[in-house]
Amino acid sequence: MNTTNKYPPAAIGEMIGALETQLGMRVVSLYMHGDGNWFPDIAIPLYDALEEIGKQEQLAFYLRGVGGRSEVPWRIVALLREFADNLTILVPEFALSGATHVAISADRLIMGALSTLGPVDPQSTHPTLPYGPKGQQARVSVQDLHEFIEFATQTAGTRRAKAFIRKVFPFLMDEVNPLAIGTIRRASMLSRDITRRVLLTRNPAPSDLEIAQVSEALAARFWSHSFPVTRIEAEEELGLPVEVAPDELWATMIDMLRTLRDQGAQVSLEGTGEAQVRVSCNGLIDSRESRWVYLAKATAKEGKQIGVFWLRHANT
Repeated sequence: MNTTNKYPPAAIGEMIGALETQLGMRVVSLYMHGDGNWFPDIAIPLYDALEEIGKQEQLAFYLRGVGGRSEVPWRIVALLREFADNLTILVPEFALSGATHVAISADRLIMGALSTLGPVDPQSTHPTLPYGPKGQQARVSVQDLHEFIEFATQTAGTRRAKAFIRKVFPFLMDEVNPLAIGTIRRASMLSRDITRRVLLTRNPAPSDLEIAQVSEALAARFWSHSFPVTRIEAEEELGLPVEVAPDELWATMIDMLRTLRDQGAQVSLEGTGEAQVRVSCNGLIDSRESRWVYLAKATAKEGKQIGVFWLRHANT
């Protein structure tokens, strides 16, 4: 059975062609369905899509996703820059967390009324972190630790702050292992380093001061990892090279988003009985010519993951 036939490209090839006509450059799309995460294996299908169209002076990247593994955004940006002297990124809906790292690498960042970016403060887990009542493990960021110290300091007052922190710090250590704190700290430093690296790929590259300001804002200013950074904040507070999508371009971006969302929502069952397998689409990479489908297989009864893999077929 050819599983990719369940995810036909429909009008996506034509929509990408329309985007290319409106922008005057080639377009590659990366759409992750739902909360589908990026893993290192995304590099191969993305490379194939880029290699197929070749090196471009101008390239547009249509992006929707929530990120994933912390290191993957730098892998994506580095690949894009291998094939593009100037990079335009289109955000039709959201590019959150690690996907924000990709978005801020753009020389032109095209957004609309629905578009949002998000903070990049990593939410880390560690084997020693506590578990909730339903068995879910706590996710902690370095900002959580900072805010604990800040709260303790403000509660005690400046004069008694050190003594108060010495008193309450052991309670924190009872909940968060020192090794976990080290892991959380490293994740935060990695996120800031990736912010710096992706910004330095822009043409022209921002100044050290601008990089520091964007890094601090995305790591600590917005208070919540889920805070929606709109196009206005992206331009005015972060100083990103935001452009408002013209009406015709925005209409194509939204039509393509709706089509990708419908295709990504498809779920099918293979086999029967205890051996039945649930197949779902976690993501799609598209060019005008080709499509790569990110499929996940799990047991239908228990939902136990069997595997994830990319499959390719034509978009024409």
